[in-house]
Amino acid sequence: MSHQSAAVLWGRTGFDLLLLHTWRMRGANSVRSRAGVHVHETRLLPPHHVTLIEEFLVTRPARTVFDVAANSPFPQVEALLDRFWSDRLVTCSDMVETLDDLDRRASDLLEACGIVALERQVDVGGRQFAGRVDLLHRPSRTVIETQSDRWHVSLVDRSADDRRANKIERLGPVVVAVWESELFSARISGSTGWQK
Repeated sequence: MSHQSAAVLWGRTGFDLLLLHTWRMRGANSVRSRAGVHVHETRLLPPHHVTLIEEFLVTRPARTVFDVAANSPFPQVEALLDRFWSDRLVTCSDMVETLDDLDRRASDLLEACGIVALERQVDVGGRQFAGRVDLLHRPSRTVIETQSDRWHVSLVDRSADDRRANKIERLGPVVVAVWESELFSARISGSTGWQK
């Protein structure tokens, strides 16, 4: 169980089990969506992202927060994270490690294309702090930002991202945005256009 269904199993209010949410690995033929069951596809569901509650296999709280964030309004996600935090079901370390797992897809694909020496979650700017970036390739002075299709497509979000990128680029690095939809499609596995 995943998403809102997992939140219910972890004892959270504001969600229901009228529609059961679950994961399956992308390309698997095992489970399909049907009346009352929404099957989400993923390429990444490591064993440490799931556990057993009674007889149900369920995503752990940190992964559940990220999953719910994909299709829920921000106040609901914020409330879920706050309750998990208050009930000591997640820690800062849990959230960072889960984000790191989910973000690793970008660096894995870039490294498969021959782009190595990538550093994840790097503060840039020193005394003129410009922000923490997803990936930094120091040899080419390039910052790679992985952009969520849900949280970075609005005009307001794009404007904020552009201001942040301009601030970073004034310090020297080039900023390249890689979209979530590109990371999970076959298109990126070909040519990236990068020089090693």
